Amino acid sequence: MTTRGLDEEEEQSLIYTCANRCGQESLFPCSCGALCVVYDTCCEKFYQDCPHIVQDARSRFGDLISSSKICKSDLFLISSCPSQSEPQAHGMDTDDLGRTDLGKEVVSEASAIVRFQHTTKAGPLTTSVTMKSPLESMARRLMNAALGAPVTDASSGITYTNKTIYECHTHKEDKFFVWSLQLNYVYANPQSLEDLKYLKDLDSYEPPFNSAVLSRHFCMANLVETCPATWHPQKGEEHFDTKCSEFFSLTSLSGIAYLLYRNRFCAYCNEGKNQTFVLRDSVSTAPRGYQLRMVMTINQLGHYSIKVMHPDFVEDIIVPWSTVSCKLVSKSSQDLVQGKLSSISSDDRSVCSVKCSSSVFTLSQDGYCKGPGLAQVAVSDDGLPPLCPVVLQHLATFISCGLQSMIKSMPHAEFQRPVISVQTDTKTLKSLYIVELAVHTPMQYRNFFASTDEEGITNWRHLEVLAKSLKHYRRSHDLCTASDSSKDKSNRKQVTPLPFEERLGTSQSMNKSFNLLEERVGPVVDTHNVTTLCMTAINSPQYYEDAVLICRKAVVYTQDADAIADFLDSPCFSHLEKMRLERNTGRNILNNTEGSLHKIWILVAGVAVVVVAKRQD
Repeated sequence: MTTRGLDEEEEQSLIYTCANRCGQESLFPCSCGALCVVYDTCCEKFYQDCPHIVQDARSRFGDLISSSKICKSDLFLISSCPSQSEPQAHGMDTDDLGRTDLGKEVVSEASAIVRFQHTTKAGPLTTSVTMKSPLESMARRLMNAALGAPVTDASSGITYTNKTIYECHTHKEDKFFVWSLQLNYVYANPQSLEDLKYLKDLDSYEPPFNSAVLSRHFCMANLVETCPATWHPQKGEEHFDTKCSEFFSLTSLSGIAYLLYRNRFCAYCNEGKNQTFVLRDSVSTAPRGYQLRMVMTINQLGHYSIKVMHPDFVEDIIVPWSTVSCKLVSKSSQDLVQGKLSSISSDDRSVCSVKCSSSVFTLSQDGYCKGPGLAQVAVSDDGLPPLCPVVLQHLATFISCGLQSMIKSMPHAEFQRPVISVQTDTKTLKSLYIVELAVHTPMQYRNFFASTDEEGITNWRHLEVLAKSLKHYRRSHDLCTASDSSKDKSNRKQVTPLPFEERLGTSQSMNKSFNLLEERVGPVVDTHNVTTLCMTAINSPQYYEDAVLICRKAVVYTQDADAIADFLDSPCFSHLEKMRLERNTGRNILNNTEGSLHKIWILVAGVAVVVVAKRQD
């Protein structure tokens, strides 16, 4: 590498010593304080200019000087015990870390922050979940992970890779901060502690306090600290290699902030002396922000609590619970306090209590915070005889039963008694049987009972199967007699639905998802068997009055025919069959509707319908 000599002015601009600066801890471009001896960030001629600071550093931090250090999260971390190699420190088992003493005063309790990331794919959760064993307690795993977090000494600000490394040093005080553990997450809106089974990538930590406190301990992971192996010194440059490691004076190429060198000699041997270099008096660190996070704290008795925190600007993220406090117990699960709520796993012997996040959500008997939601689903006569009043309530029960059995993406919902009405479509003049479903669910949904467009289209296809199955049943069964139909003397309201194709046009991702599904349904089985079905896409109570009923005419495809055949054997048709048989015997079954519905809710209360956080354009 060809180089040229620098003039005296250029050379002097890159020299920074501790003359008249002894004791200054600032890291940029170098330090003149005692910690620079620990981190090897002392300015040029520091040992000559500040011998008393050197003596003080060796007295206070002698065990740290002989310990290994790493640069992680823009900070120096002590990574080994005195006279212990770095690999030995890193080879310690996490379970051993979890058994360290919690008796010292913890300024900030051991905590774990879970960062939630939105998922755009519907279907099963990611498979990159790592678990030591299926029977491992999730609560214990989280505690071990939190106790394995970096620890910062409250008096000196020095940070250690974990609490075990902190304990083996002697200069520390008995007050410390335990860093927060960040865990990548696959749920956008956690419904309960059960969702924590799918945590993954336990590999990132953040300080639970203002990082400005740690300014004396910053480091640069991309710092160039050696001369390249391909460098061949010219005459007079033989000392560059030694000088490169001798002192610290942060240097960069002029105008190129991301190329950082330990000092000017490291820059010379890597870039050549024909470049223009400058001393750096500051560096910028990566921003640390969160969309949604959950903080887990552990006290000295082994109790832990989890709090959900999300910023106000994230309007479409609603978490039903804000706090879950748990106490680990030694008794068997059979002896736990009755009414145990939100256990993390079956082998986790804990008793938990839940606090719901707002007045929208209330705590239900199963331990989930749930909020109310309303939904409308409708089917049309489509050329069949009109249904009579005596059938309508059973039709509502049938539809709600069908939705619960087909849509599996929303567990833990509680369905209330459905209400049905008959209205006239102003465009087609057909009768629409509109079922209003009231549900309580721990998550707010959109887009046809779903949280994503793809999942919403999948659920729409479930609704098509339900409507086509109903028409197939009605074509072969007489549900109403002439005398039953004559009792319908009500004045019907009119409704103007939105065509399904127009709804697709407002969402590019929904349109793409629908096209993908249409490619897999196979050829049309019966072009004359047209079924009209409708659904509201937005169903939160505050928007319910303005929700538009979206309708579509659909024919039976090969895939639908198979699904219809399977669904015809479901228990949902028993409601219509029972009504038809009892009507033929002359019994009035409407008086028994409420009791039978109650049994239905008990059997199928594990599936949700719709809750909405805001209108989706």
